[in-house]
Amino acid sequence: ALPSAGVSYTDYYGDDWTCVETIPDTLDCTYDLGLGAGEMAELFIIVDVVGTAGPPYSNTATANADENTTDVSDSVIITPVAAPTPATVTIEKGVSNTNPLTGDTIVYGIILSNVGGSLATNVTLSDLLPSGVTYISTAYDTTLGGTFTDTPPDGNITWTNFDLAAGTSTIIQITATVNAVENTIVNNEACANIGSQPDVCADVNFTVRPPNVELSIDKSVDDENPRVDDTIIYTIVVTNNGIDIAHNVVVNDTLPAGVTYSHPDYSTSAGTFDGTTWDGFDLSPNSSEELNITVSIDPGEEGNLLTNLVETTADENGTVVTDDANLTVYEPVIILSIQKVADQISPAENANITYTIIVNNTGDDNATNISVIDTLPDDVTYVSAGGNGWICSDNGTIDCTYPVSYT
Repeated sequence: ALPSAGVSYTDYYGDDWTCVETIPDTLDCTYDLGLGAGEMAELFIIVDVVGTAGPPYSNTATANADENTTDVSDSVIITPVAAPTPATVTIEKGVSNTNPLTGDTIVYGIILSNVGGSLATNVTLSDLLPSGVTYISTAYDTTLGGTFTDTPPDGNITWTNFDLAAGTSTIIQITATVNAVENTIVNNEACANIGSQPDVCADVNFTVRPPNVELSIDKSVDDENPRVDDTIIYTIVVTNNGIDIAHNVVVNDTLPAGVTYSHPDYSTSAGTFDGTTWDGFDLSPNSSEELNITVSIDPGEEGNLLTNLVETTADENGTVVTDDANLTVYEPVIILSIQKVADQISPAENANITYTIIVNNTGDDNATNISVIDTLPDDVTYVSAGGNGWICSDNGTIDCTYPVSYT
């Protein structure tokens, strides 16, 4: 007699056996041949386990023969367990940067999982990379076997005929370069299946963002009131206040008329300066570079205002950013006075007299190359002229110069 619950009779098999289900759960079987001494006859009864997992089910079989009318019996107990769930794959997809720049390297991550209770066989994964990225490489678990193919530069990736154990996951990482232009939305989908089962898919988007580069520039001079022939130093500091790298920074500095630059009289923390253009460097976020330019003040610039304008750009910062530095060349304060006296007020005819000329500077600065012109009266004849530091000549008028500074 089969258990009254938990199983359902399906069929039987066994050589020379004939079985009939007389009433539900009871099977009468007859062995059509005699059973010799020491012989055995096997009968197999097939049932479906329809009961819930957990409780035991007892099945007792009873046998007799014409020569052995006393029943003999034996029993077996089965305890059903939960049937394993079928293999079921799930897929997740992400990207390392959802707002990259054009030219950035990104990594797509795929997590493929078998959430079922059975081994997933003949698994297939496919990922056709979209336009807007250029394929570089893929990392995956080669121990799972199967066949992996990719087709650079498009990166049409397939991985076929591999197995995934129940309750496990595997990670696939696809590296690519972003070549889409800013403000482009790029979508990428990956799909997987087991054998002929329907695909399961997951996708991810990223949006190419504009670069964030904010250049600022500062120009200063170490002396805002220099004198003619003085040496001064202009200092330029360019800064990137953004969050991205500023590539190919260019600073243009056309030095003003009134100063002289002798190349290569400069120093810089990066790049090179040719007398007008400072370039050859990038600027990381929140970093600065400095240029110092040494020039001299030209003669004749006393009292002049000299303005030096500087401007900068970068690949990501096309708007020109400017600053300037002003200086006023010092104008010397010189106040000359002159006094002339004669050693005789009423000289005799043919007598020698001496004129004494005194030049005074009551200003704040030294006077250089002082010149005195003295036109003698008609009734005197020039004899000689001189004085400490003075050089004089008679050119119809007496011309005297004092070539050194005079305070």
